[in-house]
Amino acid sequence: MLVESFSTNSQVEMSEGEQEIDLVYIDDVLNAYLIAAEILKNSKPYKHMIYGISSNNPITLKELVEIINATLNKKPNIAWGVKPYREREVMKTWKSFERLPGWEPKIGLKEGLKTLLR
Repeated sequence: MLVESFSTNSQVEMSEGEQEIDLVYIDDVLNAYLIAAEILKNSKPYKHMIYGISSNNPITLKELVEIINATLNKKPNIAWGVKPYREREVMKTWKSFERLPGWEPKIGLKEGLKTLLR
């Protein structure tokens, strides 16, 4: 929706944009699944494990728009604050997880956006 608005200049009605998001490039997510599958394959049966992955750089929705703007060098047509936050809106990302062993993100947000926006 955001990327389309940059291309078409159509207005996007948004909340205030202060909610955090933690974007991980799809290739890094797939790599995490492969590592997790290998861990499961080599673990004892019925062992319970919980891991998470993170870009290590959560940003707000407003910051994401600024980064896309800088990447495309176009000003978006965003109407901030038009939509209210949803009931029970998640404002902060989950950070208290154990990181998936052997996994680190390889593709940063700006690099991933450039690939996506080509």
